[in-house]
Amino acid sequence: MKYDFRINSVLDLLKVQKESLIQYFTNKEFDLTSFSAHTNKEILFYDFMIPGLKIDNETIKQILSYDYVTSINYTVFVPGVHLYKHIDPCPADENYQMMYLHKKFIGDPDYRRIHFPINDSTENCFMIFDNQKYSWKRGETQIFHVNKHAHEVFNQTEHRFHLLMVDVLVGKRASI
Repeated sequence: MKYDFRINSVLDLLKVQKESLIQYFTNKEFDLTSFSAHTNKEILFYDFMIPGLKIDNETIKQILSYDYVTSINYTVFVPGVHLYKHIDPCPADENYQMMYLHKKFIGDPDYRRIHFPINDSTENCFMIFDNQKYSWKRGETQIFHVNKHAHEVFNQTEHRFHLLMVDVLVGKRASI
């Protein structure tokens, strides 16, 4: 499938660096933050776009250098979590917005979210996106239009599911 050049640049980099990224996220200890907006349990995440954060991975640094990348975070869905049906971002919820405080836009930026799974999911760990069920395979990217379509995530397993998410603008960037 053909995508915008901005999406393709991130996809190409993830494909080339697939195994090293999986190894990095599998072996590194992260100081994870939790958020519980729109969930039955806390979701853990690490936001790579916090100003002044020291990044020790060259691939992440390169992704961050693209001015059309608006968000990159490592997310852990704990066993039993349900991220309720929503459309991103959720502007009315202060807790959810904590993840997006450092990004300010004029208007509604049009973006796609790239999912890069660090481990496999099973049929009991999945996302419902636009009324279709999706699961993940280790290192295989998927792209979703999360700010235009409702989606929810379920991890009905005994294991944590690890996911790198990258938001890429596809329209004009209007920042303040």
